[in-house]
Amino acid sequence: MRVTRSMGRANRREYSNPLAVARATANAAAKNNVAVEINNRYKLPSASFIKLMKAAGCKFTFGTNNTGANDVGRCEYALQMVDECGLGEPNFWVPLAVGSTKAIDRKGDALK
Repeated sequence: MRVTRSMGRANRREYSNPLAVARATANAAAKNNVAVEINNRYKLPSASFIKLMKAAGCKFTFGTNNTGANDVGRCEYALQMVDECGLGEPNFWVPLAVGSTKAIDRKGDALK
């Protein structure tokens, strides 16, 4: 996170602390209903970050970043994180029901 001169001293100190940045990220994702990808190729995020995001109320998805048939995997890392972090069905993002509005419509100008 880039810290600008316009930020107060307290904010500058807060965002120089990686745990504070992680908590702020988790809280922002949860507040805005943004799903967090568990990426198999890059093995991200870490188990500790997933647990922090879970505690904040975030939802998760799986991703692979496959580039071709030779690197198709089975989401081994993501499945390991499910077990290690105690993730279950309520922790995963699901598409909106038919007739529901998009996030941009629900949040109005906040996302524009």
